[in-house]
Amino acid sequence: MRFLQVCALPLVSGFRSVSVLHETLSVNKITTYDDSEFDLRGYVKMFAIVQTGGKQYNVTEGDIIKVEKLSNAVGDKINLEVLLVSDGKKTVAGTPTVKGAEVTAEVLSHGKGDKIVVFKYKPKKNERKKQGHRQPWTELKIASIKM
Repeated sequence: MRFLQVCALPLVSGFRSVSVLHETLSVNKITTYDDSEFDLRGYVKMFAIVQTGGKQYNVTEGDIIKVEKLSNAVGDKINLEVLLVSDGKKTVAGTPTVKGAEVTAEVLSHGKGDKIVVFKYKPKKNERKKQGHRQPWTELKIASIKM
């Protein structure tokens, strides 16, 4: 018999259950427990969904993410727009942003992505155009999340 995994499953309504999956040679069984039987604070990290550069990112404290280029200098601290925040027990969704919630990030570096070759041509017209593109990005480290 082998004990396989314990995972915390955040649900949309804010209620969370722990699924314990037992695996034996011939029997697979899933047992579900509710919050009252386990203290999940040690297992579930606070997370937030933030928006920058027209994209949304799911972040936790300490994450390093690459976002569209920002004009801030390396070492600057910035506040990101928070759309949803959860501490494991309570989830708050904004309309469109969460009032009072704050995600602070530090700018680590700037750079460019890999080169993409753009080749356009029109058949039978001897018309060809080759271009390259490197998308600029900014690397951020999530310093803190506050509800």
